[in-house]
Amino acid sequence: MRFILVSCCLLGACTAPPVDDWVSIDRGIYGALRTYCDTAFCGGDDVLDHAKVLVEDGAMAQTLATTTSDGDGYYEVALEPGDYAICMDGTSCGSFSVAVDTLVRLDFEAGPGGGRWIPVGTAPRIAE
Repeated sequence: MRFILVSCCLLGACTAPPVDDWVSIDRGIYGALRTYCDTAFCGGDDVLDHAKVLVEDGAMAQTLATTTSDGDGYYEVALEPGDYAICMDGTSCGSFSVAVDTLVRLDFEAGPGGGRWIPVGTAPRIAE
C-alpha cells in the first residue's frame, strides 16, 4: 500500500489541499502547516492539525494574535497592514509584511531539525 501511495505522489497524482479556497479573511496571513519527509522510511507528509501559531509585532516584542490550525492544518489570521513575525509554538519564526487589502500565504513545514516558513505568495483580495 505504501508503495502505491509513494508511486502516486512521484507521478504527480497526489494533490495539495485547496488552501486558497478556504480563505475567509480580507487581509492578513493564511497557510498550511505540515510535516515533510525526505526518506522512504517515514511514511510521507502529514498535516499539523491543532498546532498553535503566534503572530508577533515585527520586533517580536509582543504577541498580537494566536490561532490554532484546524484538522487539515489550515490557519488564518486577519491583520492590519504592517510588519509581523509568525512562529510555530513559540519557535521556528519567520517575518512577513501585510500591505493594504492584501493576503499573504506562508506555509510551514516541520521536519528534522525544526521547521521552516515557506512564502507561497501575496495577492490582493478581490471583492466578491
